[in-house]
Amino acid sequence: MSLATHFPALQVVVPLLAAPLCVLLRRAGAAWALTLVATWLAFGVAAMLLDAVLSSGPISYALGGW
Repeated sequence: MSLATHFPALQVVVPLLAAPLCVLLRRAGAAWALTLVATWLAFGVAAMLLDAVLSSGPISYALGGW
């Protein structure tokens, strides 16, 4: 199983994990850098999801085995 199959979940999880970490960081520069990395990572995941949707159609992701 590749990481690409989990891109729909990563699109949500990356910002949700980065936000509390930014609060815990004491230095403004470190929080800014983490925010920048999380933003670019979310953008990259969104671009790859767009490519997948344009090439093969809608994506479905089963969360929790529902």
